[in-house]
Amino acid sequence: MSENYFQMFDSIVYCWDSVQLMCFVYVKDVDIPPRYVGKVGRQSQGSSGPIMTGIESSSVLMGAEIVDMPYNVTNVISAPNFKCLAAAAAFISGYQGPVHVGQNALNIKIDGGLSLTNAAFEMHEKFQSLVAESGYNIDKTYKTVAEFSEESSLVTRVEATLESLRKTFPGTWKDVVAIFVEKPLQIVLEIITINDPVPSEIYAVAGRPASVEDDDDDDDDE
Repeated sequence: MSENYFQMFDSIVYCWDSVQLMCFVYVKDVDIPPRYVGKVGRQSQGSSGPIMTGIESSSVLMGAEIVDMPYNVTNVISAPNFKCLAAAAAFISGYQGPVHVGQNALNIKIDGGLSLTNAAFEMHEKFQSLVAESGYNIDKTYKTVAEFSEESSLVTRVEATLESLRKTFPGTWKDVVAIFVEKPLQIVLEIITINDPVPSEIYAVAGRPASVEDDDDDDDDE
């Protein structure tokens, strides 16, 4: 996989039995200088043109490269944050290109449970309305359904949100939910464990989960 977008993103993958892969992409608070993206027609929703920010161009490349991998991106989720939203939109442009419109086009789900602060959580519905009016393809029907109080700690809120996502997106390792969050959330996500999620290190860059490959090998031996 290209290293171009690793300047901007780190990620972790969560895996449970009978649940789609949850790929959390951490968007850094600083951006690298804008650069020209030579993928004709592939520019993020809301982008002013082919000159993109480093976050957008890196995310476009990431989306384009996943096309050649044995995964199917079924949903894209963003924290209520403008840089996360821009990264999510650019990722969709790279993954699907401009020809996917209508019912087949991926949209962006805003999940307030992934907010870095309580203030951002309280404003996430207004954020969703604002960015939808700005032209981003937002899933207006998606709601944050995790159960927690507004006074909950960040760890409690994120843990409840992760559990909610696990229940909302059943499936297999072949399907992926791409989730764009702010970089500081990485520490919280890495200490949360629900039903022993499989760490990202066991995944081949362009292959299947090692556990699945091992199962296949066992079958071949029989």
